[in-house]
Amino acid sequence: MADKTKEYISIITDCAKGFEEVFLDKNYLIIYKDDTNAYRSVETIAYKSNYLHLTGVKTKLSKNEFFDKSISSRLSESEIFIDKQSDVEKKMKVLGYAVSFPYTAKMTGYFLPRFSKNLYTEILVGNERFALGFVKDKNTEYKYYVPNTLLDGNIKDHIGKAYPIDAVFVKNTKENNYLTLVHLSVRCKEKGLLSFPLSKQIKKQIARYIEQEQKTTVYNSIQEEVACSEVDSIEIEIKKWVFDYIGRAIHA
Repeated sequence: MADKTKEYISIITDCAKGFEEVFLDKNYLIIYKDDTNAYRSVETIAYKSNYLHLTGVKTKLSKNEFFDKSISSRLSESEIFIDKQSDVEKKMKVLGYAVSFPYTAKMTGYFLPRFSKNLYTEILVGNERFALGFVKDKNTEYKYYVPNTLLDGNIKDHIGKAYPIDAVFVKNTKENNYLTLVHLSVRCKEKGLLSFPLSKQIKKQIARYIEQEQKTTVYNSIQEEVACSEVDSIEIEIKKWVFDYIGRAIHA
């Protein structure tokens, strides 16, 4: 077991860095379409204390101490225990997928405890290789979901129905609105996310992104018109000024 423990510590240490980079101080907005063709969203948040749950190992360290020692490569073999009944080995195989979930998760759905009757989680995101579970966070008055478990294998084995993830946005926890898009499904890339009937709530959540896209649309339209139009030189100069002004506004 000592050799396996060393291997696990190496994985835990490496993935702690990914967890810090991807999860901490960040919110994610996951957008998907449900059975009624309505677009819905889930917002996530994470704390250092959530990391231990994803590894499956046991320890006498506090959850925060465990993360701090993992991220600083100070976690020792004597500080973790591998329960023979646990799924630590399976979790280690997919922990890397979990800590980069905004880029690796393709589906979401509500947890259905078919084979995991002793497990509690609410919403899963993942793909054919892993499923990352989230529960409502009482620290944010249940507005956000926090990660609380990691499952190996196809997400479809743990949910009632799989919904393709259409988009994932990220923001700093101190920001009120989402601007940065980190994932977009193929169909949304082809038609444009804003061409779909998003709910008022989602439009409010991504108001900064919508504003940016509208500026870009106007910017591109003026650029094309200036390049192709045969209007007189005065009008061209005016449009060039507007073009430059909007360009500066986009990058401001």
